Amino acid sequence: MKRFLVRKLGKWFRDVKSWFLVHQPPLLTPLYFSLLYRLNELMTSRRLTRAEELFNVLWKQAYHAHFRAHPEQRFKVRTDFPVAFHSADQLHPHGSIRDNSRNYRFNIRLYRLLGHAESIALLDLGCSGGGLVRSFLEDGHAAVGLEGSDASLNARSGEWETIPFHLFTCDIVKPFAILSGRGESALFDVVTAWEVLEHIQEGDLPQLAANIRDHLRDGGLFVCSVAFFPDGDPRVGAVYHQTLRPVDWWVSLFAGYGFEVVQDHPFQPEDMVRGHGRDFKNWHPADGAGAHLVLRKVAGATSSRTGDARSGSRT
Repeated sequence: MKRFLVRKLGKWFRDVKSWFLVHQPPLLTPLYFSLLYRLNELMTSRRLTRAEELFNVLWKQAYHAHFRAHPEQRFKVRTDFPVAFHSADQLHPHGSIRDNSRNYRFNIRLYRLLGHAESIALLDLGCSGGGLVRSFLEDGHAAVGLEGSDASLNARSGEWETIPFHLFTCDIVKPFAILSGRGESALFDVVTAWEVLEHIQEGDLPQLAANIRDHLRDGGLFVCSVAFFPDGDPRVGAVYHQTLRPVDWWVSLFAGYGFEVVQDHPFQPEDMVRGHGRDFKNWHPADGAGAHLVLRKVAGATSSRTGDARSGSRT
């Protein structure tokens, strides 16, 4: 009953926000979004308890000792576009400075799907605070997070302080390359993007789809959530959700880049990192607010990697 009420309240909240974004009454709109800004600050997933702060101290010591002793396990990102300078998430940071999502149920389901492989490589696009990336590192796997905004990097917020060798800023709609510590092109078993796709302008989606394909092994998985509702902040003119399309449209887009739908995956909505409906800030697919995609890269899908993607450098 509690979860049902939380979902209903969240749906009502999103509907009210959408109404303000569409109608924008002149006196109430600034007040509403000012209150909303404050509410988001109070509900941020980056707020830590004292015990979590103390644990982070121990974690950082162990993390730095390990990866300085084993630089081959670190990564580098090469790009000519280290920040998504024209994105609303960079110009007016919102979720990129407050979200730090992880859901260990997702890890468990994924490990089971991949046969509990000894080593799994994950790439999280639009990683925000980097919480999911850290959860995979904690389990002994390889993981990299890319974020278009440099706000969290500059503030050393979320996990940007605790896992600095595995989080990078990068405009993911431009060509980029991820290299292992040995200088080899890195390929991943899984790429994720949690409420990222709708933030991308439609004209930039083909390059993003190609980037995802080119960083996956044959048979690798792309798992994501995509929202269907508008989001923005009229006070500053920010439009966060740039592309609002139905799920079939997204499936068709990725089919053109060598992806097929995985029909027999074990994931339930409650297992996903975003869009699980388990708290006020997360929609549930049954409410029509968004959907999850679980796609597989078809073996032999054409790669578009070129030397241009590696011309810049960021370590």
